[in-house]
Amino acid sequence: MRAWPLVLICACATRSPASPPPSSAPREANGAAPHDADAWLHDAGAWPRLSAALVGTWRGTDGLTLESSLISRDSALVERWIAASGSETLNVFHPDGDGMVLTHYCAQGNQARLRATAATDGVFVFEQQDVTNLAPGGEALCRLEVRPRGDTLSLRETYCPGDGAAVERIVHRVAP
Repeated sequence: MRAWPLVLICACATRSPASPPPSSAPREANGAAPHDADAWLHDAGAWPRLSAALVGTWRGTDGLTLESSLISRDSALVERWIAASGSETLNVFHPDGDGMVLTHYCAQGNQARLRATAATDGVFVFEQQDVTNLAPGGEALCRLEVRPRGDTLSLRETYCPGDGAAVERIVHRVAP
C-alpha cells in the first residue's frame, strides 16, 4: 500500500482579515453616536483597550493566578484562572461584530457565554446569553465585571441561580 503525504493548508493563518461589518450602532437624530455608557460597545477601540489591559500574569490575595495572552492574530484573548487548590477555569474573550463576547469554561464543567452589555468609567460588564452542560440544580457565571486599573484588576463574578451574591477578586500584575 502506498502512503500519501499529508498536506494541511490553514487558510485562517494566511488570508487577510475581513473588513469589519458596517456599524449598526444606535445613532442620535443628528447622526452622531449617543453619549451614553453603552456607546463604547460600538467603538472600534473597545477590544484593543480591554485586551491590552488584561494581557499578562496576575496574582490575587486569595491565591488565584491569572495568565492572559492574545492568540489568533490578536483576535482572541485566552485567560486561564488557576485557583490555589489547583482547579482551572478558562475564559476566551473576542470581538463579535461591533461588540464583544466571552465564553467561560468553568471548573464546574459548564460553559457560559456572555456578551458585553455596558461600561462606565472603564468597567467592562458581560452578561450571560446562555449556558451549555449545566447540571440540574447547578449554577453558572451569569455576570462578570472587569475593572482594569493599571497594575490592579478587579473581577466581580456573579453566579446564577445561586444566592445572587457576587464574589469580588482583586489581582495584581506580576512584573515580567
